[in-house]
Amino acid sequence: LSSRDYLKYEDIADSIYTSRTTVYNDLRLVKDKLAEYDLQLVTKSGYGQKITGSEKNITRCIADYFFYDPYKESEAFQTEPLGRFRFRNEAAVIRTVDGALDKYQYTMSDVGRENLIVHLIISLYRIDADDYLLDGNVPQIDHGKNSEAAAIAKDITSSLEKELHIHIPESEEAYIIAHLLGSRVFDMQDESLITSETINLVRKILSGIYDRYHIDFFQDIDLFTLLSMHLQPMISRISAGLRMYNPILEQIRRENPQGYDLAVYAGSIISSTLHKEIDENEIGYLALHFQLALERQKKQTKKKNIITVCASGAGMSNLLSYRIEKEFAGSIGRIKAVGMRELERMDLSGWDLIVSTIPLKMKLPLPIVTIGFSLGSEDIRKINSMIYQDDTDMQFVRSAFDRDLYFTYCDFSSKEEVLVFLCKKMAEKIALPEGFLPSVREREKLASTDLGSGAAIPHPLENMTDQTCIAVCHLKKPVNWGRQDVSFVLLSAVCPDDRESYAFLGRTLFGLISSKDSMKQLMEHPDYDSFLSLFEQKGISVKKDTEGSIFR
Repeated sequence: LSSRDYLKYEDIADSIYTSRTTVYNDLRLVKDKLAEYDLQLVTKSGYGQKITGSEKNITRCIADYFFYDPYKESEAFQTEPLGRFRFRNEAAVIRTVDGALDKYQYTMSDVGRENLIVHLIISLYRIDADDYLLDGNVPQIDHGKNSEAAAIAKDITSSLEKELHIHIPESEEAYIIAHLLGSRVFDMQDESLITSETINLVRKILSGIYDRYHIDFFQDIDLFTLLSMHLQPMISRISAGLRMYNPILEQIRRENPQGYDLAVYAGSIISSTLHKEIDENEIGYLALHFQLALERQKKQTKKKNIITVCASGAGMSNLLSYRIEKEFAGSIGRIKAVGMRELERMDLSGWDLIVSTIPLKMKLPLPIVTIGFSLGSEDIRKINSMIYQDDTDMQFVRSAFDRDLYFTYCDFSSKEEVLVFLCKKMAEKIALPEGFLPSVREREKLASTDLGSGAAIPHPLENMTDQTCIAVCHLKKPVNWGRQDVSFVLLSAVCPDDRESYAFLGRTLFGLISSKDSMKQLMEHPDYDSFLSLFEQKGISVKKDTEGSIFR
């Protein structure tokens, strides 16, 4: 990566103390990795191999493999030419960048600033080693329209030339400007800098989400504003072909899959609008905005009004009421402690549930839960069940999983086999449109739906069925789903009319899969009844809003 010269197999083998055959075999894998950066490993008879491609892509590849990797902290890297160059000059680069930003009072994101520093170290090293390529892939920047960023870039290059005694090509200023524009942090005072094109793109995204997922974000002013301020620099990055490294991408995918799914769809709209591919790092940052909006939008459960009955007197009844109210905070509207005689004479209209420490023989128009005074875990489970047994959302959850669409110990060897099988079985139960399976495949192309916990939730790009159901496949042996192996596959088909209840089902589903303990239980007991029981428990905890997220 850091050499413009051809290298022979023998020389590479000698430098890493291995055989020529090993190098030859490994370089076949290297070709695949380089292809991800649009780089090629070319061979010239008698000379050896070298990597070819644009300066931008070579720099991006070097950044990934040297700087955005634990290798950068290794002793081996410190002894390499690039590592030694970084050690000598990193402080000067940081000082120069920070000085220019302070001078112009220009705010960049922390990740964007780090990306710029890494870019400069790599470029300066390549210039110093006479490896820098003056190609035609330099970002096209309107200096007049972006005069402030252009001035900062000029300030940075001039200062570095003086301090490091190096000539920096004028083309490098364009890359610096692109980094500055692509990582600018906007605040409310900068609202006038957001272009109408960006605002229209946000509207297009929110309209698409409403049409496809039936989630209405139009009343969320915070989301609209934050998306606009995020997309403005993001468009600059994408247009310039720069990548914003995301150090918590896997955590975002794992902990916030519903927000991530919305971000994947938003990314497809941005891609089709700009005619540029959207990097998964960018999708991860978008997911944070959507997940936060979803958290704000969580539907509040109708609170239950509860009567408690305890034979030990008013003091004990009030203490029991206090314990129940504390345990089910957020789910209870009113709670009243009464004795047996008072209960007989009470008007029970407006009350939902009776919790008693003694068996009640009388006929009453309300459901009754008999518990122990200590309010143990089994008592809590029984109250949980009664609070939510008539809940519309919980009924929807139960109806979404058909026993006939739950398959265990399936023997498949590929993702495609699983998808074809589940779609075929689902088509036997509900009417699937002709384009269902192709749409599922297309969604997988945008970003794999495996969630890093041994499970995947494939689904079509659009809600396109007249009935909502989920087909589940438990695999005897895990299959690779793109990034990781999965043992549970949950193919979902959603009816557009079920958007309210499906929002809850989705949160429950993601909460279940995000829980290591829940997934461990599923692996040990993958049968339908155990799955549904565990799913209902997770649904109750979601109702109580006890699920953690990246925002807490």
